[in-house]
Amino acid sequence: MNILTDTARPALALAAALALAACQSPPGSPTLPAAASPPPAWAAGANAGAPTAWLADFHDGELTSFVRQALAENPDLAAAAARLRQATARTRLAGTDRLPDLASRFSAGRSKAGTAVPASSYDAGLNLSWEIDLWGRLRDRRQAAQSDASAAAADLAAARLSLAANVARGWLNLAEAEQQVALASSIRTSYTDAAAALEGRFTRGLEKTTALDLTLSRNQVSNAEATVQARTRERETARRALETLLGRYPAGTLTSRKTFPALPSTVPAGLPSSLLLRRPDVRAAEFRCLAAGARVSAAQKAFLPALRLTGNAGSASPDLGQILQPEALLAGIAAGLAQPVLDSGRRSAQVTLSQAERDELAAGYTSDALRAFREVETALTAETYLRAQVAALESTAASALQAEQMALTEMENAQGTLITLLETQRRSADSQSALLRARNALLQNRIDLYLALGGEFE
Repeated sequence: MNILTDTARPALALAAALALAACQSPPGSPTLPAAASPPPAWAAGANAGAPTAWLADFHDGELTSFVRQALAENPDLAAAAARLRQATARTRLAGTDRLPDLASRFSAGRSKAGTAVPASSYDAGLNLSWEIDLWGRLRDRRQAAQSDASAAAADLAAARLSLAANVARGWLNLAEAEQQVALASSIRTSYTDAAAALEGRFTRGLEKTTALDLTLSRNQVSNAEATVQARTRERETARRALETLLGRYPAGTLTSRKTFPALPSTVPAGLPSSLLLRRPDVRAAEFRCLAAGARVSAAQKAFLPALRLTGNAGSASPDLGQILQPEALLAGIAAGLAQPVLDSGRRSAQVTLSQAERDELAAGYTSDALRAFREVETALTAETYLRAQVAALESTAASALQAEQMALTEMENAQGTLITLLETQRRSADSQSALLRARNALLQNRIDLYLALGGEFE
């Protein structure tokens, strides 16, 4: 079941190659160099998976409804969407640097008092300014902004996927909490009934019933009551956590199912490692590398001469009515080549800074890829052990319940001891509670696997 058995080494090499290629290749759309492309046998591409497609594996309408509600109402997701809009606007701003800047002007004046003949003057026209992108510096800046916007889009996809996973986790935690409360309440009832029966035997003076037995039984009831209160508190905490994700807090009216859904089907064998390339966080790291590479290129080109065109067209006249007459029209255009000579090391420092930022992002990209592989492998390995743990606890809980029934029968027939009954009841309660936790952990781990893979298995 381990997808990394045959593909881990080439996949890790691919991750390192991607980091270097993304940060040093010409800026633009994040395409992989041929040497680092996934093998043709890997069917999955680098497209991000849908944030909710994997929910279908649980076959539960309530869970799907909760996730969709959270995607529509969660404030953190709204903040991520706003960051994407900001990045998109910066892309448009960066694109305007490559276009001419045209401004209109109009002025009116009058000679100062005291002159021989006071006169009016009027001026109107257009001013044009345009930097010709000889070396592609402005193009680099725009492509850096585009990559930043793509990274923001990937961040939004990652936030959606993470939110969907957190809602599913919270939903499962609430389902477990409901079952733990029901179990604790049932156990308290059993202990209370047993204590009442024991007290009746003690009152009637039946043999083998002592004051110590009665005290131990009452103590067991008190412990059961404390457990009920603790489980109830945990349920309310789980409910508030889920309400917050859904945007419902503090309504306090959320209800959820009181059983676990069936565990989704077994993980398919032979999942391709290229599935990890669609992970939104890995994609975001790749786009940030591209943006850093473009900024390095732009900083290096700042040492080259810059060509700027300036022009103006307009008219000047002492008579406002004549300002637009053909004989008053004036026009001119000029070109200037500016070569940096002395800037106290500012451009050099900018290149060094951009290169350092690029190197940091390249290292972070490699780290993100390695973490992705580790998270998938951890989830796959954990599922094997959790399945075995659940199976063992199911057997333990069944045996403990049977032992409890036998001890209770012996006590009723005056053949067993209270100590034996109390111990079997404690073991039965503990094993049933542990089974609930293990089942929840198994389902939670499957969610971790979907999250690690960036979506469903297809």
